Amino acid sequence: MPAISTLPPDAGWRFVLQMPRLEVNPSETHAISFASYSENTSSFGVQIGEEPMRHTIFVREQSTADRAKAEGWKDITEQYKQQVFDRMPKLSTAAQAAIHSVLTEDPKDKAQLVAESGIADSEWRTTIKLLEERRIAKCTLGPRQRKAASNRAYKYVRGESWAEALNIVE
Repeated sequence: MPAISTLPPDAGWRFVLQMPRLEVNPSETHAISFASYSENTSSFGVQIGEEPMRHTIFVREQSTADRAKAEGWKDITEQYKQQVFDRMPKLSTAAQAAIHSVLTEDPKDKAQLVAESGIADSEWRTTIKLLEERRIAKCTLGPRQRKAASNRAYKYVRGESWAEALNIVE
């Protein structure tokens, strides 16, 4: 079991900072604790591009980020966001692109989406399932509501933006 986590936090961060001089070997390296006046955190092992894996902290407050920079941490927020964005699944078929083009903030059911997008009814199930898994489309019903409702009651909206998909707090 690794001593340091290589899975970054899902939510609640605004800044990503990395210690440039400390490399991480996940099976041997332990996390570094970082404390400021307003928050405490521990480092994760994160690799950016071809660089070696390094200690990385995810913080919420500007004051915490400023303190970390003063102590030698490098702000890599933009590089990290770009790397995650580049790795996010993209639209891969014409049916996915067609459905995505007609999704809006207004909920639409299957019949509306199929009619507006022009895809075949037989393509619907796999297309919407993949779009939901990739967070490109979102069903307006929660898991419990889905069990109780018929498929005709399902309505879909456009999924999260890439910043929301990264769970970045603005």
